[in-house]
Amino acid sequence: MPDAERKADLGVKLSGKPSTTRDRPVQGAIGVVVDCLETLTADWNRYRLDAEGVNRRTIFVDTTGVAATDFGIKAPARQRLFESGQAAAQKFLAALPDPNPAA
Repeated sequence: MPDAERKADLGVKLSGKPSTTRDRPVQGAIGVVVDCLETLTADWNRYRLDAEGVNRRTIFVDTTGVAATDFGIKAPARQRLFESGQAAAQKFLAALPDPNPAA
């Protein structure tokens, strides 16, 4: 596809800062399932972010304190996530080059 016809794409990466908590013992079968889900959803696709140009078209939204397996988050956490996403999008858009620079 010629460059002139190519559509721009972007991604959104929802992730918190890497965890620095100490290891904790797994409690029962449910604990094993929850810990496995947390491991699988933590950084399984981070290696793809190293591909050429991916970081330039990815919006990184800080989700610190909210895990991907937190399905019952309260209103304050939802609001914080919304505001974090909004701020990340604004920062990303502000850093884009002007598509119509003055001649």
